[in-house]
Amino acid sequence: MRAQTVILLLLAAATWAGISAHAGASEPPLGIERIATSPPFPWTESDAASLRLERAHLQPGAMIDMRFPGPVLLYVERGVLTLTLSDTADVAVTGSDGAAIAGEPSVDGVVMDIPAGASIFSESGAIGRIDNTGTATADLEVVSVVLERGGEATSEDAEESAAAAPPMGSPIASPAGAP
Repeated sequence: MRAQTVILLLLAAATWAGISAHAGASEPPLGIERIATSPPFPWTESDAASLRLERAHLQPGAMIDMRFPGPVLLYVERGVLTLTLSDTADVAVTGSDGAAIAGEPSVDGVVMDIPAGASIFSESGAIGRIDNTGTATADLEVVSVVLERGGEATSEDAEESAAAAPPMGSPIASPAGAP
């Protein structure tokens, strides 16, 4: 299983800045499938960008500190998640009816339950901590903006974005009870 976790992380590194999995887990807590990537389009005067559509599978008991290098939209396809926002998160959360989902203040920030059918948007890409508190795998559809330099996104770009993002907690991703 350790080799699968390492492979998962190498595949995910180009898009999922700031996300890692605990190598001691019996199954990787996060699985990512790339579904589609748009052709590059102008983003700034010197950089281009692409949109990526991915599906993430979050195992029960797993927690992830989600940070992307740019704007991101998540849709909870299946499962129930708990989202913990830091004080500086610029995150909009809406239910399947389009109404805003309110959270409750806690020591760690604002905490809210996110049901299937809800969406989460962050212009900066800093979502916050997501916990799969359910008993089944949670599935998320993820649309992210990937900056490209010289016509191609690189893992170095993702590493730079991850290094620039301040940590929100540790461990970043692990099943509940894992060291």
